[in-house]
Amino acid sequence: MKNILSATLLLAFGSASYSQDAVLEKMAIQSCDCLHAKKIDYEASSEKELETVFASCVIQSFATHQVEYSKFAKVNFGDQSAMEKLGVDIAVKMMAHCPEVIMAMGASDDDEDSTATVSQTIDGQLTEILTGEFVSFKVKDANGRMHTFILLDYFDTASLFTENQLKQKDKVSVSYTEIELYDPKMKEFRYYKVIDGLQKI
Repeated sequence: MKNILSATLLLAFGSASYSQDAVLEKMAIQSCDCLHAKKIDYEASSEKELETVFASCVIQSFATHQVEYSKFAKVNFGDQSAMEKLGVDIAVKMMAHCPEVIMAMGASDDDEDSTATVSQTIDGQLTEILTGEFVSFKVKDANGRMHTFILLDYFDTASLFTENQLKQKDKVSVSYTEIELYDPKMKEFRYYKVIDGLQKI
């Protein structure tokens, strides 16, 4: 009886692992397709820009398969360590589908003299923090213009948000990079301001 129970548990675990691998495989293929579609110039792009583009493709694929993947592991966009582990797991699977992309990203150097797009900065008043598919910040600048920024990747001062140190009407300085992401609601690619630095002023 004990042997039958052990065999049953092993089969169930093996089936679950295989199913989880199948979902990761789907996300890896989708991430490869996403990176290919962006036609990245790996030599001209900085390491930070490549990390941001890679993260955006992985997040996009995870968003598509989140319900399916959650049957095997509980991961959400706010869990930085779990998202990093998921990114590594997907990257390993991607080696079988687009090894040239992974190798190119790994070989890229963060050249200080690169002509690639640099981070920009906007100072203003934080008016709203929204939590949905992504965490987004709404900031009104000195001219009264509203800007929306999204939180995709880790940066040194991200703890201002994760430790609830930000409040409405706080004066903030936001540095960001514009990247192109697919908007499933609009069914088109759009440019988003992705935060790579945040300070209270």
